[in-house]
Amino acid sequence: MRITVLGATGGCRTAVDLDVRGGHTTARADLAHCVPVLVGDSSAVRSVVSVASDAGLLDV
Repeated sequence: MRITVLGATGGCRTAVDLDVRGGHTTARADLAHCVPVLVGDSSAVRSVVSVASDAGLLDV
């Protein structure tokens, strides 16, 4: 799954691939790895958490 984070102007700021091999532990580790890239942009973090939750990667 590719998560693309849009900047304030709507341009792509970064894109992160989440490798979902195996169970929740791997998925959570991959998600945790991409979150530091998004620190300082709370809307981007909410988007990642929302997409991950919808994909079943998080128990929220």
